[in-house]
Amino acid sequence: MQLNSERIKKVLKFLEQNKSTYTTPFSKLQKEVQIAQKEANENYKYLQTLQDLFYNLCDTSKELPDVAEQFVPIMHTILLIWNHSQNYNTPSRLVVLSRQICNAIIKQCRSTVDG
Repeated sequence: MQLNSERIKKVLKFLEQNKSTYTTPFSKLQKEVQIAQKEANENYKYLQTLQDLFYNLCDTSKELPDVAEQFVPIMHTILLIWNHSQNYNTPSRLVVLSRQICNAIIKQCRSTVDG
């Protein structure tokens, strides 16, 4: 990360020295990328807490009652993410998680029920 920021500083210095019209847009873009990187890192950190729970939810070798036991811990973890995350606590992101849970449950039900 430090090496990249050093390169960015050099590019910005070069643009400034040459009075480039791209100095301001490049600087703005660089700041936006930094913000997006911080957000992505935080989202990754919080979503990692769901990884094992989702693996268990999607495990087709488990019986449906065993899968149902995963629902409460998943919802509790999502609530904790909602309460503590600065970036992942939006309705649109909650919809994505809910859709993934629903799809996993439907997949489990399909493997259990003939029809």
